[in-house]
Amino acid sequence: MLRPLTFLFAALLAVGSVSAQVGSGTLKGKVMDLDANEPLPFASVVIFLNGNQVSGTNSDFDGEYTIKPIQPGTYDVLFSFVGYQSRKITGVKITANKISFVDAELSAGVMMEEAEVIEYTVPLIDKDGGASGGTVTREDIDKMPGRSAASIATTVAGASTAGTGGGISIRGARPSSTWVYIDGIKVRGSSALPKSAIEEVQVVTGGIPANIGDATGGVINISLRNSSAKWFGGGEVITSGLPTGDGGVVGFDDFGYNVVEGSLSGPILFTKDEEGKNLSPLLGLFLSGNYTYQQDPRPTFGGNYKMRDGVREQLLENPLRQNISSSGEVNGALYNADFLTPDAFERIPTRLNAANQNASLVAKIDVNTNETTSLTFGATGYYSQGSSYSYANSLMNWENNLDVTGVDWRAYAKFAQRFVESEDDADASNLKNVFYQVMADYSQSFQRVQDASHGDNFFRYGHVGKFDVYKRNSYGYDPAGARFVHNGWEDTLVTFTPSPHNPELAAINNQYFDLFDYEAYNAAEDGPYESLLTVQNGNALLNGQGPPGTYGLWSYYGAQGNSYSISNNTQFRISAAGSADIGDHALQMGFEYEQRRDAFFSLAPTGLWTIGRLTTNSHIKELNLNDSTISNQGSAFYVTYGRLIGDNQFAFDRNLRIALGLDADGNDFINL
Repeated sequence: MLRPLTFLFAALLAVGSVSAQVGSGTLKGKVMDLDANEPLPFASVVIFLNGNQVSGTNSDFDGEYTIKPIQPGTYDVLFSFVGYQSRKITGVKITANKISFVDAELSAGVMMEEAEVIEYTVPLIDKDGGASGGTVTREDIDKMPGRSAASIATTVAGASTAGTGGGISIRGARPSSTWVYIDGIKVRGSSALPKSAIEEVQVVTGGIPANIGDATGGVINISLRNSSAKWFGGGEVITSGLPTGDGGVVGFDDFGYNVVEGSLSGPILFTKDEEGKNLSPLLGLFLSGNYTYQQDPRPTFGGNYKMRDGVREQLLENPLRQNISSSGEVNGALYNADFLTPDAFERIPTRLNAANQNASLVAKIDVNTNETTSLTFGATGYYSQGSSYSYANSLMNWENNLDVTGVDWRAYAKFAQRFVESEDDADASNLKNVFYQVMADYSQSFQRVQDASHGDNFFRYGHVGKFDVYKRNSYGYDPAGARFVHNGWEDTLVTFTPSPHNPELAAINNQYFDLFDYEAYNAAEDGPYESLLTVQNGNALLNGQGPPGTYGLWSYYGAQGNSYSISNNTQFRISAAGSADIGDHALQMGFEYEQRRDAFFSLAPTGLWTIGRLTTNSHIKELNLNDSTISNQGSAFYVTYGRLIGDNQFAFDRNLRIALGLDADGNDFINL
């Protein structure tokens, strides 16, 4: 039967070698006669996972057997032979990219209906050797306090998150050099999973197998749990304190750590006999989900300082004071925040506006087609939302921490087939344990950073209010013509209308425009409201500008986060792998097609106001010397020119005029 398959398998091997069967294990051993100490040929070896029969084979003439590929997990192995007592070895650990060895000795005689059950003992010496690193199984994961795959992986020597900003470094390599696989999917984005969904975590720190190949640091291979033959489920709730909604926490501490997690597994469709009775599961389902909320994910030992609420209210009402020189002259304004004393602040146990929440979900459907083929559909998802904590904001501007939202998801379909040789083939052919696997997966990683109140309304960032600038013509005397000639325009007065979008910043300008005793009609007096330049020099804010940092260290109350970004990365992969044993040697070959698309957009929105002022009105700042009028005031003659409409108009200026209902080709002066 295998002879016609030889050419097919050889064709598969010729495709190329990139990735072959990442994440599967192998079970090998020998079946012996307990009394005669001789091998038992053609003994039946069947493996079960969660009550489901997964795979099986027969021993050869030497009593040796090999079963592969096997997904990592904890299996029961049933050995049987005609005329011998069956034996079941439970709790056999199958590890990714490793060979597990299990031998069995069967005794001849009267057969009992139930198999003899023996618990598997992990050998002290790993016969397989191979890559260096370690594997953390489900049994050990249940005992660990850490809940993430990353925290589990760092229990293996050589893996660490210290000084990496959250990534995993293996043997000092950059975190970007560490590849993470989840059920054979190369991970892009977050690898966060519910703890109850993790079957094992394997960390390869050295001797990386050729079937992985492109990892230069190390490999973390995460295997997920599979469905079961019987329904089971579980859940847990952990809390250290419940949030009150006003930044406080009621509970055991002030940090508000809360976790809700659960899992469910079982058969959803059975094969049936002629009488309609259920035989074995055809479709199996595994679901697991996690929700985590933390009021303060990284609490400090000594607490934090914040400005007292009453002081914040005073600054909102009176943000400025007159800047009076030693000679008594008034030179603009100063910020009252620069004159705060230590009693304006208080110590609190946690950081404010640092909360984050995340949810993860795992779903798998196993299709038990027959003993030699398997079909699996799976998906994982991760959602996170929280504030990007800023130490500069923590003293008086914590409400304006940026909002960060991320969504990562991946889905895959995997088909595998083994070719089981008959007794005649097993004796005649050196080609054994032939199998192949085809897998397709798609992943997406999305993240958005923005101000929570403004979102993608970019012109609300830094919008302080509306400025109306009053202008007048300026003239120079021409003695040759005994006349006054129009030579430009000059500002005379600026008025301000506050914006509702940034009330704390608008409050600064509100007080500034009420702070000085100024007669706008007195042309001889240089006043604080004469032009946008004098307003700016006096410490008021133009659109797109923020207040200076208090003492150059702390963000001022109401300063908006000036950042907006979106990243969207996708990955599509198709991989095929095959393997065959030739004698006692395993030959693995395969190919992989991977297509990635990375998109990123970033903007500092408040800068749009500055660019807008530079690109608006730039084409109407010159005089049209061909358009003049002559008037007289008493005995003085005045030559006045119109505005020259140049050909250097920016597209922004034109679109703005259309949006405001103005003539796109007109000479109206727009105030920004």
